[in-house]
Amino acid sequence: MPARMPARPHARSQLESRPVTWLSRLRSTLHDHSHARRAVEALAVALAVGVVLSISARWEAIELFERRTLDDRFRRYADPAKIHKDIVVVELTDDDLESVYKANKQGWPWPRTAYALAIDWLVAAGAKSVFLDFSFQDEHGRFPDQDKRFSEKVAAAGNVYILATFNAPVQRFEERIPALHARAAGSAPPWMKSHPTITGPLDALIPGAKGIVSPTYGVDENDPEGVARRYPVGHAHGGKAFLSPAVALAADYLGQPVTFDNRGASIGDRRIDVDERGLFGASWKAKVREYNPNRFTLAGIIANKQGKAAVKYNPEDFRGKVVLIGASAEGLFDFKASPLARVLGVEVHAAALDTILQNEFVHRVPRWVVIAAVFALALLAAAAGIAMRIRFLVPLVITVAIGYVGLAFWFLGHRHVWLDIVSPTMALLLATTGSALVNYAVEGRQKRDIRSKFGTYLTPEYVTMLEENPSLFKLGGEERVGTAFFSDLSGFTAMSEKMTASELVSRMNEYLTLMTNSIKRFKGTVDKYEGDAIVAFWNAPIEQKDHAVLACRAALDNQKELAGLRERWIKSYGVSVLARIGLNTGKMIFGNMGSDDKFNYTMMGDPVNLAARLESANKDYSTYLMIGQDTYELVKDAMECRELDLIKVKGKQIPVTVYELLCEKGRLEPRTRECMERYNLGLQAYRMQQFRAAQQRFLEALEIDPNDGPSKLYVERSKTLVEKPPDTKWTYIYEKKDK
Repeated sequence: MPARMPARPHARSQLESRPVTWLSRLRSTLHDHSHARRAVEALAVALAVGVVLSISARWEAIELFERRTLDDRFRRYADPAKIHKDIVVVELTDDDLESVYKANKQGWPWPRTAYALAIDWLVAAGAKSVFLDFSFQDEHGRFPDQDKRFSEKVAAAGNVYILATFNAPVQRFEERIPALHARAAGSAPPWMKSHPTITGPLDALIPGAKGIVSPTYGVDENDPEGVARRYPVGHAHGGKAFLSPAVALAADYLGQPVTFDNRGASIGDRRIDVDERGLFGASWKAKVREYNPNRFTLAGIIANKQGKAAVKYNPEDFRGKVVLIGASAEGLFDFKASPLARVLGVEVHAAALDTILQNEFVHRVPRWVVIAAVFALALLAAAAGIAMRIRFLVPLVITVAIGYVGLAFWFLGHRHVWLDIVSPTMALLLATTGSALVNYAVEGRQKRDIRSKFGTYLTPEYVTMLEENPSLFKLGGEERVGTAFFSDLSGFTAMSEKMTASELVSRMNEYLTLMTNSIKRFKGTVDKYEGDAIVAFWNAPIEQKDHAVLACRAALDNQKELAGLRERWIKSYGVSVLARIGLNTGKMIFGNMGSDDKFNYTMMGDPVNLAARLESANKDYSTYLMIGQDTYELVKDAMECRELDLIKVKGKQIPVTVYELLCEKGRLEPRTRECMERYNLGLQAYRMQQFRAAQQRFLEALEIDPNDGPSKLYVERSKTLVEKPPDTKWTYIYEKKDK
């Protein structure tokens, strides 16, 4: 017989022996092009993106975001410990206005002798110079004779700077203009902004002041957001230059004159380069009131001068210092926006003065540097987008973006250089997107494969997440602030003894369904069920700015839904069930956790453990909704809560303040509010070791609500401490021994 020919392999076997995956097809496609062709494609994408962003790099829409990133950088490196030691801010506070009114029945504006007293004290204390951030244009209608005394004190002091205002709708006190021009800082350079009007202070103040300065309004007038990122050297009127407070005070402190040229100003050998609007970049280190850590007030200085001060000021704190006095009273409306936060108007001048004295001017890089960065990052992204798979490209682009942003942060924090972030990072992202379109067909095939493999046993939402980022279904997680929810049912065990097995399962499912729907209604994620216990969380996987409030609303709604279910179960089984709930907020790890073949999206971390402890701690206080300190701080404006205790849970050394969640704001019943008032008085007395008084207040609370669990607990605690007073080491921290 002829030899048997070997069987021809089946077509499927051939495919299995030589798999043609999407990766191999991609590689084949890429290798079909020459290196030169791929380089041309990358260059074309990079050039297109680079040209577009170079043209639009400093359009206002992009500039808006760029300024916001600058603010982020200021916030990152803000450090009040680095402010200049010889700058002191003194505030005119709401308490100042109130105390003067109560003592003298004197409202605002104050008699000018008040300022005279303050100047006297500061001169005696040895202040280097004083700036009054107030307008003294009009004579004091009720005390005109005091204007003269004030002017004499200013002249005698010889170190006081007074404001003139610019750009009023109508020129006032035109007769003062010659005297004002005589006190100007010289001829105005062409870059200094000129104003059509100028209004000076009282005639007698003009010659006596150390300098007449322009208010500058403390902000870059061309900044659409009105944020004090830049600061003027001065303002001009009639060809005369009037220095801003910061520049005038800096020149006085340094003992050097101010000179102008076509590029800016100089104080001795200290250079102030300005932009076309006459502004320089200020460096921000301090938030509101951080230039006044000792909380010096104008009324306090006056009281020290009069010998009536409740708080004695040390003259050494002012000796040789530049003192800036301005308003912090809300009613005087002298607040400005800074890169850090809302600050006092006078603190804008303090920050600019600090910038000059420490020679820390913020300089923005030239436009050509930004264009170079745009093209460099676009070229890098385009080349990587064509040559790499998406799963490797995305981390690379993110790494480069983070590295570039980190470099920009470093330049501002260590070199006071403003390196643009938005345009270069947009170039990186757009070039990545453009070049990645070359791989679109391959990536589409990968997504179809994923959907065919996983679509049958994963929810559509998770399939979509896997398509976008397959690494999501690997072990790992991310850290973010979230709110954890733990609840446990009390009384269900007793009720289950009266049920058949099928009834037990049915009632359990009825309860869990009701509570789960409630949690989902307030956008929570149910983590797991453990018998009749429910674990849930907020702010993952989707971020929720109001996650703590949502969690509280869900907890309240759980109790509301359970109340209806409880009534039905009492009728059927004669047993009342209650749910204890614990909420806590903090940094947690969210992610897929488990083994390689079985894992769940869940949470872990100390705040999660504390939430579980708070659920259990309800038993000690006979409460049913307990929240932690961090949750309370986020919801206190939206929820009615009462402080329960400072407790140290098992396994932790640091105690935490815990609160009972009562209801949403505005929904507290009058009877409950009265009970809470008595309770809070009792808690205050208890912590002051006034145990008899505390016991009495808690008993009064119980007269209003005999079922108030925390009041019952504190009655017993107070009674014990009355009978057996504690030693000197006693604290009101409650150490919880069990979990």
